[in-house]
Amino acid sequence: PSLDKFRKVIKKGILVTNKDLIGKISMSKNITLKNLPLNSMALESGNIRVVNTIALGIVFPFIKPLVSEESIITTLKESFKGKGILKVNLQAFGKGLSLAG
Repeated sequence: PSLDKFRKVIKKGILVTNKDLIGKISMSKNITLKNLPLNSMALESGNIRVVNTIALGIVFPFIKPLVSEESIITTLKESFKGKGILKVNLQAFGKGLSLAG
C-alpha cells in the first residue's frame, strides 16, 4: 500500500487515510492524522465515488492559504455539471469540512 511506501517520506503536515481499507495506524507527532472510514461515509452519502471529495473537505483547512472554498465549489460544479452527481459531491465536501476540525 501507498502508506507503507511513503511513511518514511512524510515529515509533517496532514495525512488522510481510509480506515475502511487500512485499519488502525499511527504516525509521528508532526503529522495530523485523520484516519476515517471514508468508504462507509461515501456509501452513506449514496455514492462510493465521493470518497475523494470527502477527503478534500477534510484537508481544506490545511490548504486554505492556497485555494479558496469558493474556488473548490466552482470546480466541483464545473466538473460534475450534468453528470447527476453534483449534489452528492457538494454534500460530500461539506461532510469533509465538518470532519476537518
